[in-house]
Amino acid sequence: MMDYIEECIGTGNFSEAQKIIKKSRNKFSERYYWTGITVLDNVISIEKRKMDNMNIEFHIETDVTDIVMEDIDIIILLENLFDNAIEAVEKCANKKEIKFSIKNINSMLVLKLWNSSCKKPKVKKERFVTDKHDSKGHGWGLESVKYIVKKYDGIIEFEYTEMFFQTVIMIEGE
Repeated sequence: MMDYIEECIGTGNFSEAQKIIKKSRNKFSERYYWTGITVLDNVISIEKRKMDNMNIEFHIETDVTDIVMEDIDIIILLENLFDNAIEAVEKCANKKEIKFSIKNINSMLVLKLWNSSCKKPKVKKERFVTDKHDSKGHGWGLESVKYIVKKYDGIIEFEYTEMFFQTVIMIEGE
């Protein structure tokens, strides 16, 4: 939809873009969660819509007042984590479930993302290997996440089996 609106604007067809926006206003403004941190609420809402479209069960727990990161970094981090989780869950025939927790504990930001899985990920030289047929340009999502966590002197841990994949991130506030 966004591509269509962008095309309308690029070609000067503003009335068509306006028509689509008005028609879809509820989808654009629908918020699923309210943490009080706009960037976090927006990313969660975007990802929740994706999960709803794929019938993925979603559980969330938030107790956060500060994300101690630049907005662009939290967007990239969460988008990559959620997209990987959704992609993994989508491949499963069994229970499709994602659990997300983000909290401030003292001055630390603690983020956990857990998803059901149907196979253990491949790891080569401490890097997760994409299982996509066209591997060029893929497999960089978690590397981007690791880079951002390192930028903030944080800790990232992965735990996984054939049944689940979990990422835990801890970043000390200032």
